[in-house]
Amino acid sequence: MRKLFVTGASILALVAGAAAAQNTSTIDQRFDGDANVATVSQSGASAAVSSVDQGGSGNEATVAQQGVANASGVTQTGTGGTVAVTQGGSGNETLVAQSGAGSTAAVVQGGRDNVADLRQAGNDNDSTVTQTDLMNQVERNRADVVQSGDGNSSAVNHGGTRGGGVRSGSFDNDVSVVQSGSGNLSMVGQRSSAYVDLDSRGNTADVEQSGDRNTSDLEQNGVNDTATIGQSGDDNVSTVSLNGNGASNSVDVDQRGDGNISYVSNFFGEANSVSVEQIGDANRFSFFSASASNRTTAVQSGSRNSAEVVHGYWYSSEGGDVRIVQSGDRNVASVNQDYGTALVDVVQGGDDNRASVDQYGWRNTSLVSQSGDGNVSTIIQYGNVNAATVSQAGNANVSTINQLGTNGTVSLTQ
Repeated sequence: MRKLFVTGASILALVAGAAAAQNTSTIDQRFDGDANVATVSQSGASAAVSSVDQGGSGNEATVAQQGVANASGVTQTGTGGTVAVTQGGSGNETLVAQSGAGSTAAVVQGGRDNVADLRQAGNDNDSTVTQTDLMNQVERNRADVVQSGDGNSSAVNHGGTRGGGVRSGSFDNDVSVVQSGSGNLSMVGQRSSAYVDLDSRGNTADVEQSGDRNTSDLEQNGVNDTATIGQSGDDNVSTVSLNGNGASNSVDVDQRGDGNISYVSNFFGEANSVSVEQIGDANRFSFFSASASNRTTAVQSGSRNSAEVVHGYWYSSEGGDVRIVQSGDRNVASVNQDYGTALVDVVQGGDDNRASVDQYGWRNTSLVSQSGDGNVSTIIQYGNVNAATVSQAGNANVSTINQLGTNGTVSLTQ
């Protein structure tokens, strides 16, 4: 084993021709065997540069930089490598590239305008990126993680703390996680955004990918939002976008089938809850809300079904409750709620059915059950405290219900 320890004070002795204002470190351990250790410490400087290149197995690289506009690059070729990079200050950049199995990379950056780029090729690798600050806002940081192989894990956290453990603002940060292979796990946590005040609280997001060729995209700019995505099937796509200064929204997406697509968008809404379970194959789900305190649950256990839910597209919608269950195949369900405290329940156990519900008013209720095939149900409610129930057990039936006014009740069986 060969161990190197490099500090800012000794860099000039190692790098010929370096100017006094420069702080540059270059370590090359590509041909020194296994279990090499490289430690770099650069403090009190700006535009410091550190480069570590290691070949072999079981190598360790530790880089600590304190200052502004520093750059660190670590390359490890071999198995079981460990990298730890800490950068305090703003405008810093880190690149970590590891090829081999069982490697670990951890990057901690404090301040603003930092960039972390982690690339791992191989199996059972682990990466962690933490971009935080003790006193100021956490602004304009970027983290890019690319992992190719099986059994990899990635964790990215954005957030700041002031004195006394109070979180400061977190603005305009960007996270990209790409995992190709099987059994991978990705977790992303972002606190606050450019849409909220300085002392707002953080968002949380967890992504788990254990299947093949899954895609997950999360964007969180609200306050105290929570997103959980699990993908254990193959070729699934999940998109969650929580924008504006909405707060306390909850999204849970579970994709255990293959080729499913789920899209959830919440803009300026608060306390909305969305739960999506796609057990079948090639299903589609879409959700949009610009209102508060709505709840939506969708279960798609059949194949090639489509469900769309909209809360408050034209007017505010509060207290809405929507449940969609599609156990058949090729069914379509569409629900739109404006105003509030309305209930919609759609159950499609047959095949090739269509159900559409539009509610404009307060305390309206729509219940649709389609156990036959090729049926069409349309319900439109303008007014308050209306109730409509449709049961279609036959085939190729068509029903249309229009309720305008108050306290109307319709029950239809086909």
